Amino acid sequence: MAVDDGSTDATSEILARFAARHGRTRVIRTEGIGLAAALHLAAGAASGVFLARQDDDDRSDPERIERQVRFLHVHPEVGVVGTAASRIDAAGRTLGPYPAPRTRAEIAAALRRGTPFVHGSVLIRRETYEAAGGYRAAFQAAQDVDFWLRLPAGTELANLPEPLYAWREHPGGVFARARDRQLYFASVARAFAEERRASGADSIVLLESSKS
Repeated sequence: MAVDDGSTDATSEILARFAARHGRTRVIRTEGIGLAAALHLAAGAASGVFLARQDDDDRSDPERIERQVRFLHVHPEVGVVGTAASRIDAAGRTLGPYPAPRTRAEIAAALRRGTPFVHGSVLIRRETYEAAGGYRAAFQAAQDVDFWLRLPAGTELANLPEPLYAWREHPGGVFARARDRQLYFASVARAFAEERRASGADSIVLLESSKS
């Protein structure tokens, strides 16, 4: 499943050629609905019991998803599994490691201060995704932080230690382009989590009505 969310370059032609060579590929074209909404649309259109993320300018090891699927079969208590990663530059040259937290304590600590995953590397059980309510379109950034904080109580998280994903670090990346927006929405996600703990619900309707 590939989502072309309102591209204005050659993306649609590239995806069409790829789909023609790979019969199981389905391309959805949208008109700039945003990353969170596009992810939620893709998840709803997919038919598998697992949902794998992959960002358009990153790379996955050919065995990444197979190894994650095997891990989830062996660990039914885990709802989301990511991997360690390497950092690459715009030309694909390796810059260094991007380690991921491993133990339960390390993952919990990472979730308190940021995110426990390289987002593009995760494999999510569909039942876990649906129980959490999926990605929410009102989060124009940090939609992953909002999602992790809404996972059902007791959901175990894990990361494979091998760097099976390559995260491309360049000035045009999402965080580099909109750091302030990323930090703002991450803080909103944490405020909403506190609100849910106190009252059982959050103010997502207010965020939806304030979208700009």
